[in-house]
Amino acid sequence: MKITYDKGAVLIALVYFLAVIFHWIPLVYAEGIQPVVYERPKEKPVEVLIEVEIDWTKERIIKEIRDTFPENPNTFVNIAKCESNFLPSAHNPTNGSHDGGIYQISQKYHGKELKEMGLDPYKVEDNLKFARLLYEEQGLAPWVWSKHCWNK
Repeated sequence: MKITYDKGAVLIALVYFLAVIFHWIPLVYAEGIQPVVYERPKEKPVEVLIEVEIDWTKERIIKEIRDTFPENPNTFVNIAKCESNFLPSAHNPTNGSHDGGIYQISQKYHGKELKEMGLDPYKVEDNLKFARLLYEEQGLAPWVWSKHCWNK
């Protein structure tokens, strides 16, 4: 018994098969035949966290201070100038308190709370956030020692 194939039909079937596999054309269903549908596994989106370094110029710091303390912006600009001259890296180890950042947040008195909150006093955003918290809780008392400078 000899089996013969129509080469044209075989070629068409092969092209169609490849087209379906590689999603070139949609699968056409023949009556009574259950198609096997191949779905590519969906990739889980990858979350990428990018930390952007902000150029903390004096002008940028003053703008952030004014935004953080809108009810008393000039006083807080003056405090930052007196405490650190707007330098985020300012550090004062006087009397073991290790004050740091633009508002000279004391590690001795606030170190534990800063750590619990995940804040770094040498990062401008964190220093402003904690200075705001101190102001809400204690008013201007945390900066009383530099009042002779900023209360002019």
